[in-house]
Amino acid sequence: MIFAVLQGLVGGLVFWFLGIAGALLWGVPVDISSLFLVIGTGLIWLPVTIYLAAMGGIWRAAGRDSL
Repeated sequence: MIFAVLQGLVGGLVFWFLGIAGALLWGVPVDISSLFLVIGTGLIWLPVTIYLAAMGGIWRAAGRDSL
């Protein structure tokens, strides 16, 4: 449970760093979904990555916001 909270916190911070609107709103589902061991956070990260790529943020979708 502690790791789920930490993963949600880190996920929210990364969303905030990437400029995703509602980073806290996305961090909470990361926290909850991380309890599903193998695919949990992928359920959240995949739609966010697709959204960033569709909005023209290919580098942001790849996690390379500084390029």
